[in-house]
Amino acid sequence: KKEGMKKLAETYVEDAFSGDEKNEPKALRKAMDFYTKAEATKEGARAIGDRYYEKGAASYPKALEYYLIGDAAVKVEQIAKEFSDKGDDTKAAETYLKLKTHDGAKMAGDIYYNKKEFQKAIDAYLSGGVEEGIQKYANYLYGESRNEEADNLLMRLGDAFAEKKND
Repeated sequence: KKEGMKKLAETYVEDAFSGDEKNEPKALRKAMDFYTKAEATKEGARAIGDRYYEKGAASYPKALEYYLIGDAAVKVEQIAKEFSDKGDDTKAAETYLKLKTHDGAKMAGDIYYNKKEFQKAIDAYLSGGVEEGIQKYANYLYGESRNEEADNLLMRLGDAFAEKKND
């Protein structure tokens, strides 16, 4: 039965990408419904993500949407790296943040830090509890004799870790 549901889902995916853009959202909704019934939600989402990815950079936002549903971190990182390689660091950082992981937050924070967009770097580092990123900026502030700002930043880091422990 599950195999049949999966076959139906695959048929809807083919239908969605047959060129009829008006039909695409409906067909993909049905495909995801059938993938879910086949207990293959993540696998299906990754397959749909791949189809969008193959369409090129203009379809990356849609690909990312499905890769996130499919827990396809490797694919999300691949897209972020492509943005970075093309010199679009902001899009790369935003993409890394979608991972909602320590590593993703670190990559995004480092990109913003290197662009001297410190507030965005701090937000990224804090979102993933990236202690070394916060510490790096605090050290920079201490070096600029901005001790109070550095102290406040380290307090925020402490608060972030306390919240994570309470979750």
